[in-house]
Amino acid sequence: MGWKENRELRKVQTEPLIDIKLEPVEYRIHFLRLKITNVGKGGAHNVKIKLFPEPSLDASFLVTAQKAIKVFMQRDFMIKGVNYLAPNDSKYTDYLSFTGLNPKELDSEYFFNLIFNAEIRYEDLKGKKYKNTYKIDTSELKIYKLGESFEEALPKALAGIQKSLESMSKNINRQTAFLDKKSKAEETHWNE
Repeated sequence: MGWKENRELRKVQTEPLIDIKLEPVEYRIHFLRLKITNVGKGGAHNVKIKLFPEPSLDASFLVTAQKAIKVFMQRDFMIKGVNYLAPNDSKYTDYLSFTGLNPKELDSEYFFNLIFNAEIRYEDLKGKKYKNTYKIDTSELKIYKLGESFEEALPKALAGIQKSLESMSKNINRQTAFLDKKSKAEETHWNE
């Protein structure tokens, strides 16, 4: 039994495992893209990725899901596949933007309520075939928030400014008192 478990462990340690996730772009928080990564210990060959909307989506959300999928599928590797994806290697799709400045953008209210599926097929070095299907729920990203709202941040910022001004005023008063004392001492020295 131990020999069988060891054999299974060795096999798992050499298998590829392709993972896909929706993530913000590091240098632009309002851009999102898909990251496809081989998190397994073995290389993945002939990787094919297919994206499709969740069948249970309402018709109004279906249009947004199809637009998002069209943007993600624009990269050559998403269309033709990847010949080889090494362990810990990643590929990134085109990004979606929510700033209102370019035609790739989508309505964020619809987008952050989508669910779409990613089907990934690939092989290991020996030709063993794998198929994984992932549900990508965009609503999970709604909980992330950068900073505070203006209404929350303004009173704190004003209190911080007030505190800084009071501290500067005290420092100026101390410096003025020190300089006055020093100049009086010098004046006394010259009068003698």
